[in-house]
Amino acid sequence: MIDYLVAPQTGQAGQTGQTVLRWEGVADVTASSSASDADATLHRPAGYGPAAALDGDPGTRWVSGRYGQALGEWLQVDLTGPTDLAATGVTIDLSGTSPVEADPARVRVTTDTGSVSTDVPGLGRPFALRVPPGTTQHLRVTLEATRSGVKSGFSINELVIPGVRAVPRLVLPAPATPAPEAISLRTQQPGATGCLQLGGRPLCADRLVRPSEEAAGLYRAFTTRADASYSWTGEARVRGSAAAARLLDQPGRVLATASSQRVPSVAARPGAAVDADLGTAWVAAADDPRPTLHLTLPARRVITGCSCCWTSTSRRRGPGRSTCAPRTDAPARCPSTSTATPGSPPPRPPSTSPSTSAPPPGRSTP
Repeated sequence: MIDYLVAPQTGQAGQTGQTVLRWEGVADVTASSSASDADATLHRPAGYGPAAALDGDPGTRWVSGRYGQALGEWLQVDLTGPTDLAATGVTIDLSGTSPVEADPARVRVTTDTGSVSTDVPGLGRPFALRVPPGTTQHLRVTLEATRSGVKSGFSINELVIPGVRAVPRLVLPAPATPAPEAISLRTQQPGATGCLQLGGRPLCADRLVRPSEEAAGLYRAFTTRADASYSWTGEARVRGSAAAARLLDQPGRVLATASSQRVPSVAARPGAAVDADLGTAWVAAADDPRPTLHLTLPARRVITGCSCCWTSTSRRRGPGRSTCAPRTDAPARCPSTSTATPGSPPPRPPSTSPSTSAPPPGRSTP
């Protein structure tokens, strides 16, 4: 028995033995179009379907699928029963990242009791939606206006309805044998976190990011026609996320957090800026208006200076001005990596040995 297997026709009208999607926690989730559709003109991989807007992961998103069209594109959630959404509150996180062009400016929420519009205050962070009063079983979010630019695409990172957890479960067809010897399940598209390894070093770019088809987990349902005993084995792959990056933090070392991160890979996490390896680097998101790296020291110290080593990528991205607190008159001097051969370890960055003393824990902000 294999996941995604399409069984031969059963001979009964309308029954083909296909794997089908069954929503749990909600009655249904639909959209005007999706970039994951096979016939989408604004085409993207399978990870950009409607389920990505309700999987609890702000790193995944639904994207509409019609090139050159944005206004009127919508995402709808059908609930399992009447719910007063105005009382519970609904939040949304929108994205203006490629392939979406003009940023969303206003969205309209439609329920069984009417419609109301909400201005978009900004992108990349959740905000509350205005919802018509009264109970409803349907919630539709429609793009009503955009800011300047080409109107093409609408994207929702996350739509949060308190008390509702939408789970897209795939129901497999009945196996041909009463009790198959093996049942193999897998995520068809594991995704990519934006970094490739070349000569032992990560090379990262946002165009390399591919969300998983099932980022929230592996949800399956199947029934055998006879009782049988099975043992379970599996293989998991670490997904790029803030939680995964925290697993790499070492006790007693400088901890780094940042205002943004360009790709989800742990190779490009904020901690890469303080890992004593010039072959790795943190790069802020392209739309971050004020890229900021926060360093938390393991103990109290007197900070007499800090050195920032810019990669070629960060120079191109580069802010015209950067600050490093506390200030120092000593210029940062970073060893060159241009002569390093593939596979060889990069030079270590310059180290400092400030004296320890009693001021509060320091933070530096390059």
